[in-house]
Amino acid sequence: MSSHTDKAQAVARETGWDLDQWAADHEWAAVGLGPVGIHRDSEVLDQSNWHVVYGDLRDRFGDAVDWVRFGHWAVGWIEEISWDAGRPEVVAAVEDWRARLDDYPVADETDYSEREWESLCETLTNCYDVPAEVASSVASFAYSTGYDWRDGDGVTESAVAYCLMHHEEDA
Repeated sequence: MSSHTDKAQAVARETGWDLDQWAADHEWAAVGLGPVGIHRDSEVLDQSNWHVVYGDLRDRFGDAVDWVRFGHWAVGWIEEISWDAGRPEVVAAVEDWRARLDDYPVADETDYSEREWESLCETLTNCYDVPAEVASSVASFAYSTGYDWRDGDGVTESAVAYCLMHHEEDA
């Protein structure tokens, strides 16, 4: 029988997760985790990579891939891609994703861009009271003019006001 991966064993030690039961319930030889995970405070890139990689692995290997969620004292929860570590083709695909993400940290440029755009529009709407029906236009104005509206902590209030004002002038 194959053994669980080091990462799965480390998580099991920290959380009390019963790897043998998880493997038995899924009819897997052993449990692997990764190559990416997310948590409550994950940035858009991490969220995109998780969804793209999980989707790809699940599409290719079906029930040999799943995900698991753990509570965490610092970030509330963590979700990890889990997979049958006893299937060489799954192990190879996971290792391929690890190598690809080590080479270039974006799994899918289109997915990342779309999620980043949605996040920006949600930020404009929820944090800066930009009406939802114009948030996309305000963001488009900022990007089309090359306006640098982010500081180290994200979108600034004065930048949103500037973009909203000039968007309204152009409308």
